[in-house]
Amino acid sequence: MDRKVKVLEINATNTFSTGNIMFGIAEVAKEKGYDVYTASKYTRQSKELENLVNHKDHYLIGSRWENTLARYFAWYTDIQDFGPKIGTRKLIKKIKKIKPDIIHLHDIVGWYIDIGIFFKYLKKINVPVIWTMHCCWAYTGRCIYYDAAKCYKWKIECNHCPQRNSYPYSKIFDKSRFNYKRKKKLITSIKNINIVTPSEWLKSEVKESFLKDYPVTVINNGIDLELFKPRESNFRNAFGLEDKKIVLFVAAAWSERKGLKDALEIAKRLDDDYKVVVVGLSKKQEEKCPDNVISLGKIRDIKKLTEVYTQADVFVNPTYEDNFPTVNIEAQACGTPVITYNTGGSGENIDLRVGEVIEKGNVDEIEKQIKNICKKETDKEELRKFVESNYSKKDKFLDYIKLYQEVLND
Repeated sequence: MDRKVKVLEINATNTFSTGNIMFGIAEVAKEKGYDVYTASKYTRQSKELENLVNHKDHYLIGSRWENTLARYFAWYTDIQDFGPKIGTRKLIKKIKKIKPDIIHLHDIVGWYIDIGIFFKYLKKINVPVIWTMHCCWAYTGRCIYYDAAKCYKWKIECNHCPQRNSYPYSKIFDKSRFNYKRKKKLITSIKNINIVTPSEWLKSEVKESFLKDYPVTVINNGIDLELFKPRESNFRNAFGLEDKKIVLFVAAAWSERKGLKDALEIAKRLDDDYKVVVVGLSKKQEEKCPDNVISLGKIRDIKKLTEVYTQADVFVNPTYEDNFPTVNIEAQACGTPVITYNTGGSGENIDLRVGEVIEKGNVDEIEKQIKNICKKETDKEELRKFVESNYSKKDKFLDYIKLYQEVLND
């Protein structure tokens, strides 16, 4: 290369899983000689984050007041992602200054970019776009997922949305048809888009949408194998679980979409030989738990979380809507077999030699497989090797660098 290739990544947040993926790709790309810039929505929390100290080329999009106004505008009109205009125009000025060779989009949903202004600009400059779709928002009238609602109107045209009360919310009107038609027109006007999905499932969904003519590459999400690994602890002794089979449930935030109802039903069914441990419940949700549930609240410390993963006999993920949940991989990296529903891409990352993928909603079968797995001796080393061979975060980020090069060569 005569000069360094410039990449600009844009995401709705600089935290959580998608923010970490954005920064992870940036770090690996810089190691490979790329100049990488990142940008995310301005929030009070994002401004205060310590991780920005290590990312001097990070840009915060918009302002707190403008992004807040855009959110309220969308809530009460259901015209989604129609602002903020000032922040979007400033982002475009930033793009003109950087002059990126590749623009890498992640989550655009979140009321921080005016997609009308932004996508028209992308069409004008004709810079190669890579778009990692962490959810389904790009081809629907509003929804980020639709499986639980069993709504597939997006295959033809969204209307009369059954999920107005789900993120991104609409308090009064239903403009799902307007949003769908507008989004379709704007996105399909850009010819040079390469889509990335974390799962084969989402790829198949994209290929049934108005984005079907764009190339789609599957790059699975990976995890940090130095963080997620088996760890010894006194967890069992601390809770008096020396002679119990531990059934573990973990979510960043529990909801019906994540299978909370099924998790509590499973807890009610298991006898005194088992103890159900749940991570991620709110105080209000804890009040509804059966007596055999130990709630650990939200665990921010990864080391503590891996200690819990390691001590569990089986991890259950009863999710009703998901793309490619890394909690499945985290548990297996710590040597714990996984049972999950055949939801989205959740079943794609399970070692079926020891884990199980079950029809969605079949609580009877989950109960049966919990008991079957707990009777067996799990080869934790082999389970760990399965994850090491398939889901190293560094390897997955390198796959993005390969895609960058392929796009540039084309």
